[in-house]
Amino acid sequence: MRSIALTDQPTWGAPGHDMVRALIDDALKSLDRDRHAARTYLGQAHRIIDRELDVALAAPETAPPRAKGARLSGWRVRRLAEFIEANIERTIQVGELASVIRISTSQLGRCFNFTFGLTPSDYIMRQRLERARHMMLSSDEGLAQIAYACGLCDQAHLTRAFRKHYGCPPAAWRRDHRGERRAVQASWPAAEAVA
Repeated sequence: MRSIALTDQPTWGAPGHDMVRALIDDALKSLDRDRHAARTYLGQAHRIIDRELDVALAAPETAPPRAKGARLSGWRVRRLAEFIEANIERTIQVGELASVIRISTSQLGRCFNFTFGLTPSDYIMRQRLERARHMMLSSDEGLAQIAYACGLCDQAHLTRAFRKHYGCPPAAWRRDHRGERRAVQASWPAAEAVA
């Protein structure tokens, strides 16, 4: 049986969880043999827990550490998404994105990467590819027309980007997802009019 002196000062490293576990384990082991020792162990564990709770309750609540102002606010994220969606068929400059949400281009780069985990150009490319996927499912347009409608310069550009992101060329993806295509066309009858 371990001998533990009852003191006001803890004898463990912060936060003391291992010590509390050891005390409770020892109390359980000695409960049948020596009730006084078990009480002693439980009393020490109780004091440790009380001290930790007092410290935790006295400490001011803090948010998880992050760079101040590094994350884009909700209204800025919405404005960017709306702007990109409305202008996806053309080249979008980083300066335009920054002016839409009224920050500098360098601040946009930092905040955008922190918020989305992507650079603005990578995010725009993903949006272009998502639109291309939707158009391949919802219309019978050729890949060249879909590439232009998504802001890509030609079918080869679409094919390279699509293969890099999804691991297969767009024609093969379209062929493999024919069943989904019928479901999309049936659920969105106006999709062909939009496309």
